[in-house]
Amino acid sequence: MGIYKRRSRVRASAGIFFLVCFLSSSFLNVRTSLQSENRGLGSRLSWRWSGAPVLPSPENEIISSKAVVGGVDDFYMKGAALWRKGTVECPLPAEAPGDYMKLQNIFSLEKEWKGNVSNILLAETSCNMKPSYRAWCAVESMVQQNPQSLVWYVMTSKVVNLRQGVAGRLLEHYHNLRLVTVGLRQVFHNTPLMDLYTSTSWTHNTTWPAVSLSNMIRLALVWHVGGLYSDNDVVCIAPLTHQKNVIGLYDDTNVNNAVFHFDRHHPMLEAFMSHLNENFSPNVWGFNGPMMMTKVLKTACGKELAAGDVCQGVTLLHKRNFYPLPVAEWKIFFTALKGVDVHKMFPNSYVIHKWNKMSHSQPVFKDSGMLYDETAKVFCPITREIATHVY
Repeated sequence: MGIYKRRSRVRASAGIFFLVCFLSSSFLNVRTSLQSENRGLGSRLSWRWSGAPVLPSPENEIISSKAVVGGVDDFYMKGAALWRKGTVECPLPAEAPGDYMKLQNIFSLEKEWKGNVSNILLAETSCNMKPSYRAWCAVESMVQQNPQSLVWYVMTSKVVNLRQGVAGRLLEHYHNLRLVTVGLRQVFHNTPLMDLYTSTSWTHNTTWPAVSLSNMIRLALVWHVGGLYSDNDVVCIAPLTHQKNVIGLYDDTNVNNAVFHFDRHHPMLEAFMSHLNENFSPNVWGFNGPMMMTKVLKTACGKELAAGDVCQGVTLLHKRNFYPLPVAEWKIFFTALKGVDVHKMFPNSYVIHKWNKMSHSQPVFKDSGMLYDETAKVFCPITREIATHVY
């Protein structure tokens, strides 16, 4: 009997061993299959990201066009975004779905923006589900100062964080705010930028892929929708609804692309996109934005640019209208000027641009008297109320 029992134990042990091997093999096959199937947006599986190189994002870091992981994919992670094969993928959060709001695609609301006289567009292009308080301040100031306009905050992320508290409060308070998402292939379809987008060159060997995408997407969005585009590093201090087919100079002879208005399918938008498609440069700051727009406008106008000029149906606004603080004076926005009257300080200005390239690491302290905080009290009060002491 003892021999039979030992043989039974041996057979049982062998059976368990082979079963474990079989299950392990099956699990690996299933995992490999799932990895293949879950390469798109919204993968919540933590092991999906375990092998991806998570890169910091200092200003001088250049990301190689080849970041091969496991010999399978060419991709890298920067911030919340997964950049791969010439596009960006925004993974869905692993937290409770109730903490997030799913966003509608802006193109599914075509009847709304086509039927509206005035549209204002802002864009978030780095998959950030929780935009900074300063970005929300830009959004709130736009909806507050332009109640007759629909303000579209277009995000590459498919969801927005509700726990932060800002998105929900702004949607409750302002009837003219729309938080939406967009598909990149959809937004570049039927535009001169489709070739650049599909070429993938805009994500390769670059320090700032989200900035390159932002320079592209603003032109395509205004081409499709029509209206005013604004960057997220501004505060709107006066209504912009009456501004049509305008772009602002930031010095005496050069325009910036941070704020502009064009009618839908305006010929100058096509000229900008065609030039960008043919002359894109991944690593010269400003080349694909202000420098590109200035060059195209100078060619179209046949002369140096000057405030007040009307050329090809486009009016060039004085630098005080959109850029009352020159880039060299950006620190004034973070200087204590308690009780300042913003309108008296910036007469004839519609927005104040705070030059995020320079100021992004400069903290703002509540009740410090800083010009930014004093401005926020008036023009984005809900965002400021919710913001942390340092924002």
